[in-house]
Amino acid sequence: MTQEQIQVYAVVRHDRFQQSADPQVAISVKEVLPTLEAAEAEVSRLRALQESKDVDYFWQATRWFPSGRARRRSGAAGLSGRPPTAPG
Repeated sequence: MTQEQIQVYAVVRHDRFQQSADPQVAISVKEVLPTLEAAEAEVSRLRALQESKDVDYFWQATRWFPSGRARRRSGAAGLSGRPPTAPG
């Protein structure tokens, strides 16, 4: 059975001034838009507002599963999106 998936575009913010080694501190999703054109326009608008700041915006294509995802096999990436770590 195939799952319904919809192509969407995430507008992503990168705070370059953050000094953490953890990328989750410096990168966040501002919003998700239904078309590439809308995402490109929003990125252009935000970049114009933030010209002199140490912040950047970009878009990233991704998928939305309206009904959710099927349960993954054991050992797949967890809720954090990070792969499991080995004990020890």
